[in-house]
Amino acid sequence: MKTYSINDVGDLGQVIRAARKAHGLRQDDLAGSAGVSHVYMRDLEHGKETIQMGRALKVLKELGVRFEVAIPDDVHERLMGDQKKAALLKAARALLESHEPSPNAMESVRSARVERK
Repeated sequence: MKTYSINDVGDLGQVIRAARKAHGLRQDDLAGSAGVSHVYMRDLEHGKETIQMGRALKVLKELGVRFEVAIPDDVHERLMGDQKKAALLKAARALLESHEPSPNAMESVRSARVERK
Protein backbone atom coordinates (compact mmCIF):
# COMPACT_ATOMS: atom_id res chain seq x y z
CA MET A 1 0.00 0.00 0.00
CA LYS A 2 1.30 3.47 -0.91
CA THR A 3 0.90 6.76 0.95
CA TYR A 4 -0.24 10.02 -0.61
CA SER A 5 -0.31 13.43 1.07
CA ILE A 6 -3.66 15.19 1.22
CA ASN A 7 -3.28 18.96 1.41
CA ASP A 8 -6.79 20.00 0.43
CA VAL A 9 -10.16 18.63 -0.63
CA GLY A 10 -9.03 18.59 -4.26
CA ASP A 11 -6.29 16.09 -3.39
CA LEU A 12 -8.84 13.90 -1.61
CA GLY A 13 -11.15 14.09 -4.62
CA GLN A 14 -8.36 12.99 -6.95
CA VAL A 15 -7.64 9.95 -4.77
CA ILE A 16 -11.31 9.00 -4.68
CA ARG A 17 -11.70 9.41 -8.44
CA ALA A 18 -8.59 7.30 -9.14
CA ALA A 19 -9.73 4.56 -6.75
CA ARG A 20 -13.24 4.56 -8.21
CA LYS A 21 -11.91 4.24 -11.75
CA ALA A 22 -9.40 1.56 -10.71
CA HIS A 23 -12.37 -0.47 -9.39
CA GLY A 24 -14.30 0.14 -12.62
CA LEU A 25 -17.14 1.93 -10.84
CA ARG A 26 -19.38 4.73 -12.06
CA GLN A 27 -19.99 7.69 -9.77
CA ASP A 28 -23.66 6.82 -9.26
CA ASP A 29 -22.85 3.17 -8.46
CA LEU A 30 -20.27 4.14 -5.85
CA ALA A 31 -22.62 6.77 -4.43
CA GLY A 32 -25.36 4.17 -4.00
CA SER A 33 -23.14 1.59 -2.33
CA ALA A 34 -21.61 4.22 -0.01
CA GLY A 35 -25.00 5.70 0.88
CA VAL A 36 -24.39 9.19 -0.54
CA SER A 37 -25.97 11.06 -3.43
CA HIS A 38 -24.48 11.21 -6.91
CA VAL A 39 -24.32 15.02 -6.52
CA TYR A 40 -22.22 14.57 -3.37
CA MET A 41 -19.89 12.20 -5.25
CA ARG A 42 -19.44 14.72 -8.04
CA ASP A 43 -18.74 17.51 -5.53
CA LEU A 44 -16.30 15.32 -3.62
CA GLU A 45 -14.34 14.32 -6.72
CA HIS A 46 -14.21 17.96 -7.86
CA GLY A 47 -12.78 19.09 -4.50
CA LYS A 48 -15.71 21.16 -3.25
CA GLU A 49 -14.54 22.79 -0.02
CA THR A 50 -17.81 22.27 1.88
CA ILE A 51 -18.08 18.48 1.59
CA GLN A 52 -19.09 16.62 4.75
CA MET A 53 -16.16 14.67 6.15
CA GLY A 54 -18.28 11.83 7.56
CA ARG A 55 -19.66 11.07 4.12
CA ALA A 56 -16.20 11.28 2.55
CA LEU A 57 -14.96 8.71 5.07
CA LYS A 58 -17.84 6.39 4.09
CA VAL A 59 -16.82 6.67 0.44
CA LEU A 60 -13.17 5.97 1.26
CA LYS A 61 -14.16 2.91 3.30
CA GLU A 62 -16.33 1.62 0.46
CA LEU A 63 -13.31 1.93 -1.86
CA GLY A 64 -10.99 0.18 0.59
CA VAL A 65 -8.89 3.32 1.03
CA ARG A 66 -7.53 3.81 4.54
CA PHE A 67 -7.49 7.39 5.85
CA GLU A 68 -4.70 8.15 8.33
CA VAL A 69 -3.17 11.28 9.81
CA ALA A 70 0.43 11.86 10.84
CA ILE A 71 0.58 13.65 14.17
CA PRO A 72 3.51 15.00 16.21
CA ASP A 73 4.63 13.02 19.26
CA ASP A 74 3.28 15.55 21.77
CA VAL A 75 -0.15 15.49 20.13
CA HIS A 76 -0.10 11.67 20.12
CA GLU A 77 0.74 11.62 23.83
CA ARG A 78 -2.16 13.98 24.59
CA LEU A 79 -4.53 11.96 22.41
CA MET A 80 -3.66 8.71 24.18
CA GLY A 81 -4.24 10.35 27.57
CA ASP A 82 -7.60 11.74 26.46
CA GLN A 83 -8.67 8.36 25.09
CA LYS A 84 -7.68 6.64 28.34
CA LYS A 85 -9.77 9.11 30.36
CA ALA A 86 -12.71 8.66 28.02
CA ALA A 87 -12.52 4.87 28.35
CA LEU A 88 -12.47 5.12 32.15
CA LEU A 89 -15.49 7.41 32.15
CA LYS A 90 -17.36 5.09 29.80
CA ALA A 91 -16.62 2.11 32.04
CA ALA A 92 -17.72 4.03 35.14
CA ARG A 93 -20.98 5.06 33.48
CA ALA A 94 -21.66 1.48 32.39
CA LEU A 95 -21.02 0.26 35.92
CA LEU A 96 -23.35 2.88 37.36
CA GLU A 97 -26.10 1.99 34.90
CA SER A 98 -25.86 -1.72 35.69
CA HIS A 99 -25.72 -1.46 39.50
CA GLU A 100 -27.00 0.65 42.32
CA PRO A 101 -24.17 3.14 42.80
CA SER A 102 -22.23 3.10 46.02
CA PRO A 103 -21.02 6.39 47.53
CA ASN A 104 -17.43 5.50 46.54
CA ALA A 105 -18.40 4.87 42.90
CA MET A 106 -20.24 8.17 42.70
CA GLU A 107 -17.21 10.01 44.11
CA SER A 108 -14.95 8.37 41.49
CA VAL A 109 -17.18 9.58 38.68
CA ARG A 110 -17.31 13.09 40.14
CA SER A 111 -13.53 13.28 40.44
CA ALA A 112 -13.09 11.97 36.89
CA ARG A 113 -15.41 14.72 35.64
CA VAL A 114 -13.39 17.35 37.50
CA GLU A 115 -10.11 16.02 36.03
CA ARG A 116 -11.57 16.08 32.53
CA LYS A 117 -12.39 19.78 32.72
